[in-house]
Amino acid sequence: TRQNLQSLLTMTPALLIARSDAMYCGVAMAVTILELALIATNPHLGEHALEYTLVMQLIFSALLEFYSGAVLSACTGIVKTMQVGLILKLASAVTFLVAFYLSYHEFLTTTWCLLILAFCLDASGTGCLKSTYRPAYNKLHLALCGKPANYADIALRFLSLRLLLPFSLLTIASFLLSFMSLSKAATLIFIIIIFCRLSQIYYACSDFHIIAMPPHTKHPTSIFTAGELFNSFKRNSTAFYGFLT
Repeated sequence: TRQNLQSLLTMTPALLIARSDAMYCGVAMAVTILELALIATNPHLGEHALEYTLVMQLIFSALLEFYSGAVLSACTGIVKTMQVGLILKLASAVTFLVAFYLSYHEFLTTTWCLLILAFCLDASGTGCLKSTYRPAYNKLHLALCGKPANYADIALRFLSLRLLLPFSLLTIASFLLSFMSLSKAATLIFIIIIFCRLSQIYYACSDFHIIAMPPHTKHPTSIFTAGELFNSFKRNSTAFYGFLT
């Protein structure tokens, strides 16, 4: 669109990528803390809700996070996989919101089922984004400039957004939890998270909208086999055991 074209013309490719990368890191940091804090402070989820949550997130991350991005990008390409990852993150936030609403109405079985679904969506989305977010924007930089993006330089740009965004979100959450009931505060916090996810999806779609990417060549689907999953763990064992630690 004309508006997207004007925004790209007024912002250099490096600044465009730095803006999206800073927003991605800032939102990820804040949302991770907020979700765990809201689970820990929800009196309806039980005394050991945080411990159960951490164990389940670890299990689903080990099963999904290290593989979902590779599987999906082999079928659809890194750009679409990155966008799907953001959509999965949005779906996880919506599922969390519904689960918390039901928890305050004592539908605990349904609540935990939705929380498990939210953990699966979140782990899959994280896997997609870790595998493809920066490679997708590097592909955009190649299309615009003919050379790879310098992420060492990009990491030093938009520091205010990278640092102040999580600080602002956590400050707002603290204010809401201090002066409102837990149910209302949790609802507003998840609405803010959903708004952040929608903003990320909007930028991810608009940034790539006017760039003609070459058609994606599908890879063999043997990547879906259990043997390939085990081989992927062996090839990246350091990262996997580091994550478990």
